[in-house]
Amino acid sequence: MLGTVQLAHASPGRMRLKVAQVKGNAERARQIEEQIRSVSGIHSVEANPVTGSLLLTYEQSALESMELPFSVARVLGISLNDLDPDELRLLMSHHGNGSGQPDVSIAEGLEGAVRNMNASLQRAIGVDLAIAVPVLLAALGIRSLLVSGKAVMPAWHDFMWFAFSTYVMLNRTPPAR
Repeated sequence: MLGTVQLAHASPGRMRLKVAQVKGNAERARQIEEQIRSVSGIHSVEANPVTGSLLLTYEQSALESMELPFSVARVLGISLNDLDPDELRLLMSHHGNGSGQPDVSIAEGLEGAVRNMNASLQRAIGVDLAIAVPVLLAALGIRSLLVSGKAVMPAWHDFMWFAFSTYVMLNRTPPAR
């Protein structure tokens, strides 16, 4: 996800973006078309307010010099901090599967989503998920023990065990390759 912009398909000289600010807004679609047409290396731009789609055809050299991506990002109001490295890598490698969806496995998509959530959590409160999840589980265990005063399912020691095992799993050293 590029802020409110998602790469739907990319192939050499052509890309389709899903742009939230275009969907249902014909005037904004027209403005974006006009602004992007003035970007060096763009052959054509079609913004569809019904689907929220933005279709660009462009000179390959403009993409390789990074002039085009940064100019389009500027028009769409995307900052460099909003760029997802995986989607940018996909865009720059020109891989697309023709189905309107990036060629990414479910596991890679889930891993990317968790990585993005972790990055957002770190920006917001400065804590990594590998620490936050076990601490949350431990806090739930302590709360359960204090509130109930008796063993309920799951018991406080279950939360403590979940906290410990989650901490170990999330903070283990990856094997050397």
